[in-house]
Amino acid sequence: MQLCDPRKRKDYSLAELVMGGIMLFVFKEGSRNAFDNDRKEIVFRKNYQRAFKLRLPSTDAIEDLFRLLDKQELETLKTLLVQKLIERKVFHKFRFMGRRYFISIDGTCQSII
Repeated sequence: MQLCDPRKRKDYSLAELVMGGIMLFVFKEGSRNAFDNDRKEIVFRKNYQRAFKLRLPSTDAIEDLFRLLDKQELETLKTLLVQKLIERKVFHKFRFMGRRYFISIDGTCQSII
């Protein structure tokens, strides 16, 4: 899926900004400020770049993009990401009664067969 890029100024790629937004939650940062403090550390930044082959943007840049993106596009992206994780059997060991996947998205539980 290709996201539409509504920005006029493009210091970071869409991939860098979207991945930064996802990693903000994956890393379980307590706040945007905590994430920005981590990104200032040389070791953290190098490891991030080594793992994802992307630069690590500031949370202000991430927020600016997410405010501009179409909400329906984000919902579609979220669905596609979950589908890919299921296809790659990432959730396989977490199936309920061997059949269903229960995946929490935005604090709600979704049952996916």
